[in-house]
Amino acid sequence: MINLNGSELYEQDYYLWLQETYQKLVKKDIDELDWEHLGEEILTLGNE
Repeated sequence: MINLNGSELYEQDYYLWLQETYQKLVKKDIDELDWEHLGEEILTLGNE
């Protein structure tokens, strides 16, 4: 199994990135979050 970092996962499998990001937020695992893409997604939600 290939272990992708958050940024790579975002580019390769968006749905899995969402699931993993959610789990990291629930666990308060802030050190492992993909902050760049998470910030972009939050801004996108605000613009919809």
